[in-house]
Amino acid sequence: FSWHPGLPEAVATEVEVSFQAMKGAANVTTVSLEHREWERLGERASFVRGLFAGGWGGVLARFEALANGKTELPPVVGPGCIGAVPSDGG
Repeated sequence: FSWHPGLPEAVATEVEVSFQAMKGAANVTTVSLEHREWERLGERASFVRGLFAGGWGGVLARFEALANGKTELPPVVGPGCIGAVPSDGG
């Protein structure tokens, strides 16, 4: 899928996610994620890529929690993440 949180689609990077069942392990799946096409960001590519270093772990932890039937998900912070909305709406 294309990834351009808050940016024009013309500078979208590309993310590929794949899933593979582990042989001999019941209910275990390996998830692989590749984030590429950073050069589309031009001069800012190196900076933005640095912001995402290790950034997918939190997102994947939320998918894992959902797959395990959890309703309360771990928070994710970082580029492209929407922060918690204050309870007073402001």
